[in-house]
Amino acid sequence: MPSDFDFLQGSFDVSGRRLRDPLDPTSGWIDVPATSSALILFDGAVSIDEMWFPTARQIGLSLRLFDPQSRTWTVHWLDGRGGGLQPPVEGRWEDGRCWFTGADSYRGRPLVASHSWSEVSDAGARWEQSFSRDEGCSWQPNWVMHFLRRSAPAAHPQQPRVVDDFDFLIGSWHVHHRRLVDPVAHALGRASEAAEFDGVHTGRTYFAGAVSVDETTLAEPGQRGLTFRVHDPATRRWSIYWVNSRLGRLEPPVHGGFADGVGTFFGTEQLAGHDVRVRFVWSDITATTARWRQAFSVDAGDWDENWEMMFTRPGWAAR
Repeated sequence: MPSDFDFLQGSFDVSGRRLRDPLDPTSGWIDVPATSSALILFDGAVSIDEMWFPTARQIGLSLRLFDPQSRTWTVHWLDGRGGGLQPPVEGRWEDGRCWFTGADSYRGRPLVASHSWSEVSDAGARWEQSFSRDEGCSWQPNWVMHFLRRSAPAAHPQQPRVVDDFDFLIGSWHVHHRRLVDPVAHALGRASEAAEFDGVHTGRTYFAGAVSVDETTLAEPGQRGLTFRVHDPATRRWSIYWVNSRLGRLEPPVHGGFADGVGTFFGTEQLAGHDVRVRFVWSDITATTARWRQAFSVDAGDWDENWEMMFTRPGWAAR
């Protein structure tokens, strides 16, 4: 597995500067101090860090995903003020440096954005963002941050809880999985064996509950799944993304919310050449148990469940 972002674990002080207008080098630079709390998952193939900007009283989060087939990274930024995941940048590391690029816009004007990491050491690293309005022929740096490792986490102001829907998942769980080997088989009228296996699951929240992240082990040795959930305060709805460690990318999201203790979420995707409606349901939630089910509806047919996960807190069943 990759070690590219292994340096970005733990807590950091961040000295930053950015242009007042990221497209105008004469607009002047302003200081943007921050602190960062970072970790890696999937044995290094997922990198997450949450940043607190005290002068602006804002938070942000980076989600970095490694594709083991192309050996490239996709980096998503999430602004704590809302708006969902911003357009990603993609790229790879070479000789201790990286250069990630992607399509973006600023005030309605299309452009190309780039992120770079350099000067990596045990003590920290340098990050820079630039914009290009001529498809990469020239670049305007507009934000530079120097990360310096802290010996202890930074103290952030206590925030009121934004939402607590997925707080029940925080911590460690034992999970019993039961899933169809061919998830669309029953929906298409054919047989499929069901596989059962046990795994472990660890959940975390960010943004005062408005972001939920968990990592779970799957049946194949070394294979993992990651769920990334983002709450939209304007609509009070969740967008839920799944990442399989074999692929290293966000799969199409499902959207929904909780009512009377049950969470129901719907989405669409293409599987085996068919339009598939996807449904997730969370239920039976207590301090020590929870139940998750996935169902597919192929070509607007009936719902067929193909995956169930039963959650119990470690040691609870033995008491």
